[in-house]
Amino acid sequence: MRRIFSILIVALLLSLGSYAKAAQTVTVHVFSFGFSINAKGGAVVDPIIFIGDTIHWVWDEGTHDSVSDAGQKENWKSTLNGKGKTYDHTFTNEGTFTYFCTPHKSIMKGKIFVLDPAKTIDTITFNPASVKGGKTSTGTVTLKANAAADVVVTLTSSNTAVATVPASVTIKKGTKSITFTATTKTVTADTTVTINGQVGTAAKVPGTLKVTKN
Repeated sequence: MRRIFSILIVALLLSLGSYAKAAQTVTVHVFSFGFSINAKGGAVVDPIIFIGDTIHWVWDEGTHDSVSDAGQKENWKSTLNGKGKTYDHTFTNEGTFTYFCTPHKSIMKGKIFVLDPAKTIDTITFNPASVKGGKTSTGTVTLKANAAADVVVTLTSSNTAVATVPASVTIKKGTKSITFTATTKTVTADTTVTINGQVGTAAKVPGTLKVTKN
């Protein structure tokens, strides 16, 4: 009986793991005078990560620290470090978090954008991906993790004269995806339509549907 219970627990954990987004570690380079996912000389880019991910600061040159601005849900403070040193912080809250280097506070600042995978669109797909004008295709919006609460996704079509979609769909709490119908119209030439999905004010995520002439 105990063995059966153990097997059930393992199966449950494996099942739950399939719905979760694996945590990642993202490197941020520290140099004079900036923070970036690219090394010095490349474009200065602030990281976009998810709850549960870790920022791994790597000191490439100079003497700097990484200190979060006060009054935020995430707080960290490294020591003043030189080349070759590292510092890690794991983020457990959603939001935009700002930070600075103490000796160069006026010129050396950075941001960490932390998203909630349970409210972030992973993909928008269609089946079939190519359809004759006048036919329908089933679209699927998939999140990066199971929704912790109902998630409303706004849908828009780049060409409503060719393909239309519902104004919005709702992914229910505890689920990861939902389907919707894309209705197409007759076309005189093959046309690719972009269907965008958006949660709140987050960046739009595109999916493509090809509509072919009869």
